[in-house]
Amino acid sequence: MKADSDFEANRLAAVRRTELLDTPPEPEFDELVATAAAVCGTPMSVVSLIDENRQFLKAAIGLDLRETSREVSFCDHAIRQPGMMTVEDATQDPRFSSNPHVTAEDGVRFYAGVPLTSSDGYPLGTLCVFDREPRKLNPAQTTALMTLARQVNARIELRIQRRELERALADLKRANRMLQELAATDPLTGLANRRILDERLSWELAQFKRTHRPLAVLMFDIDNFKRRNDTYGHADGDEVLRVFSNVLRHTVRESDLAARYGGEEFAVLLPETDEEKALHLAERILDAVRAEPWAHEPVTLSVGAAAMTDPAMEPQELVKQADQALYSAKRAGKDRAVGFSSGVPNAPARR
Repeated sequence: MKADSDFEANRLAAVRRTELLDTPPEPEFDELVATAAAVCGTPMSVVSLIDENRQFLKAAIGLDLRETSREVSFCDHAIRQPGMMTVEDATQDPRFSSNPHVTAEDGVRFYAGVPLTSSDGYPLGTLCVFDREPRKLNPAQTTALMTLARQVNARIELRIQRRELERALADLKRANRMLQELAATDPLTGLANRRILDERLSWELAQFKRTHRPLAVLMFDIDNFKRRNDTYGHADGDEVLRVFSNVLRHTVRESDLAARYGGEEFAVLLPETDEEKALHLAERILDAVRAEPWAHEPVTLSVGAAAMTDPAMEPQELVKQADQALYSAKRAGKDRAVGFSSGVPNAPARR
């Protein structure tokens, strides 16, 4: 009994694996049932799939039905035996003589069905033909019906393989996107990494040379970060980096690029921005950092700002100027922003 139960569970899984249940008609199956009916000289032909409690008609000619009860299905009997099942006169067959499809007006008399099987041998349904008159298939018709059933099997298997390939390709694309994101993203903070910053900076510089639109960079350094790591541990230091990254993410514009430059250093690339506007943004970021409820003790930043002024400037020269301004901020007492062109630090906020 358990073996029968296991077989049926595996068979139903194979049916569902086709992903054909409750799908609309399709020409590739409609053509095969039309051919089967024509070759066998019958008015009706069906590609059926036997679900748990019903027979779903994937393709049908001569019938308007989309499904029937499994209990009264001829095909449910056909899948229980190897090879073709033939019923020459259903009124004379004790299995079907009281079947409502037989006792109905113009009921079924003749049936011939070939089981459709999965690649691992489980019966899925049938390709079958019906007639309202008792009859027999000749040897040529029998061979043709079995050949057409193999064609249905092949098309089902090709569809399964195609979907599996499509899913594998989709998984590969997702994996590639993840790899690209990992290659472009700092794993701790989720911000862009230095490589992406350098690439974007080169592109923005090319735009500047063409359009002369402003371009600025902010460089950030978390003050006394090593001392904080030594005092409170690297877990606290990592949390500081993550929280500050979120501050940047929620403060900069969508067109800006925030990146972890290395260690406790960060950079923000600001298209369409001059040094003065960059310093205004730096002040907003400083205020946001001062407002954070930091564990243990407050976090402060030193910030340097620089803007493109010369089309002949190399990309790293702009970063170098912002870095020089940053160290001017540190020398001036930290917790402040300095512009490269002015060299005048702002005063730190009062606490």
